[in-house]
Amino acid sequence: MTAQRHELLGYQDKEYSILAIENKFSFSPQDYGFNPVMLHTACYRGYYCLYIVQEDDLLLDKLSINQEEELPIWRGVKPGREENEGWSYAGLELPVEYTGGIIAGDGFIRKFYQHMGFQYPHCYEEVLEFKFNGGKLEEVKDKSQKAEEARRIIRDRGLPRKEITRHIRETFSLSYRYKKI
Repeated sequence: MTAQRHELLGYQDKEYSILAIENKFSFSPQDYGFNPVMLHTACYRGYYCLYIVQEDDLLLDKLSINQEEELPIWRGVKPGREENEGWSYAGLELPVEYTGGIIAGDGFIRKFYQHMGFQYPHCYEEVLEFKFNGGKLEEVKDKSQKAEEARRIIRDRGLPRKEITRHIRETFSLSYRYKKI
């Protein structure tokens, strides 16, 4: 099993890895006629996105995707080839009507890397929680101290033992249920 490629959230000139989402995103490439297929073992879904916060609006800015059929011009954008990453549409600025929280991190701490699924919030030095309502940013909370506390507990006590299938399910999930900090 392989660690998965995180989607990204651009905010204030930084790109954060999306670590958890409270609700399902309203964007899905299938809704726009795409049929993504696995890109590589680090991207089973066959696509990943760069979302941005621009003037408090949540926008899909870049879609990187792999599919067997030829890709069309979409939203006036011709897909460009990315080395080892399939194809991408950049500069989309597609509004995303998301309501709920997003936990995102920057400054990955290699010591906490796990080679499957998505990394946990405590694996990042800077952790922010974004709250959106209808695609509008309402609040940003710094959760970096909570992440540091989680790292301290792990260093002091070690990781709790879990049933392996449950641990794998949690690792491959982006649900707040497993990764809220």
